[in-house]
Amino acid sequence: MKSSYIDRAIKFLDAILPYIENDMMSPDSVNNAVYEYNMNHHRCVRVCNGASRIALITSDYVIKWDYNKRAVSNWGGNVQEAEVYKIATEAGYGYLFAELTTIQRNGIIFNIMPRFSTGRSMRPIYRKLNDKEWRWLNNHVWDIHEGNYTLVKGKPVIFDYACKR
Repeated sequence: MKSSYIDRAIKFLDAILPYIENDMMSPDSVNNAVYEYNMNHHRCVRVCNGASRIALITSDYVIKWDYNKRAVSNWGGNVQEAEVYKIATEAGYGYLFAELTTIQRNGIIFNIMPRFSTGRSMRPIYRKLNDKEWRWLNNHVWDIHEGNYTLVKGKPVIFDYACKR
């Protein structure tokens, strides 16, 4: 039986931590360490970063962590993203967001979520939502743009929602 993406992500995180743990707050250092890991283990893991977080992207999951505290205070980080997911799920809007699993290693919070194809939508997200969904989203999350969501079966799935209102 195939293991879940969450189980594989946790196993991968435990395997890659020795490569990245000495300098996890530098996207360039993480990129270099992941390059070495990829060469040693015949993997194709990508490293991406935004203002506040670094993400490791594999074929079917993404692992994120905060690296820039100042940017986290402006744009949100893993704690805020977990809060938004919890609030959305409790309010019945969890289906708008990529499923989120939070774990901790070495005092660092990691968010795990499934990887989605991220072809940019030509239509703004509000055109894919009903009025009630749009109002709820607009009242709870900021920084929703075509780079932070994708369409799955014609429905939006937001995968970067750390910037809560």
